[in-house]
Amino acid sequence: EGGIKYDARGLGDGIKLFTTLSVYKITQKNLVATQNGLTPVFGTQVGEVEAKGGEFEIVARIRDQLSINASYSYTDTEVTKSVNGDLGDPLPTTPKHKLSGLVDYTFQMGALGGFGAGVGVRYLSKSAGSLVGAFNPSVIYSKSTTLFDAIIHYDLPQWRFAINGSNIFDKKYVGRCASPANCIYGQARQIMGTVTRKF
Repeated sequence: EGGIKYDARGLGDGIKLFTTLSVYKITQKNLVATQNGLTPVFGTQVGEVEAKGGEFEIVARIRDQLSINASYSYTDTEVTKSVNGDLGDPLPTTPKHKLSGLVDYTFQMGALGGFGAGVGVRYLSKSAGSLVGAFNPSVIYSKSTTLFDAIIHYDLPQWRFAINGSNIFDKKYVGRCASPANCIYGQARQIMGTVTRKF
């Protein structure tokens, strides 16, 4: 694994920018695989998987008003040793592409001073629901999905009041299908209020 970090300087008063970039290649041995035969529910450590990819992240703060967070990751996984016929298959629930971003603006002056709001987006590419096995002769892939989040907040010197919403449009999507009879939906809309005391 290797990477670089960049902390930007000289962009002007109140402007901060920080970015990271990393790449990796990981091999995991002795992965548990389902045994073939009369007792397929038991597992044994015979598998091996390889994961390689990279991640990029950028964080920006502009005059304590505008915040920008964004990240992208690419993950390519492959079963490199197995006894179940899933050689070369990707790992379950591991999308190749993940992208997220959040933009938040806070008023610092005037009647709206301390009030802020933000909106975010998340993208997940398709991913396998399982590996090939005795109970899964074929792999079902979940579709790619895009979700939106939002936040409203109000800050006082020692207090913060916030309402966070995830999947604010309540998009219905399949999070995973391990088999034709074993599918689950992704997280539905969630709204959460918080009160934070600063010390």
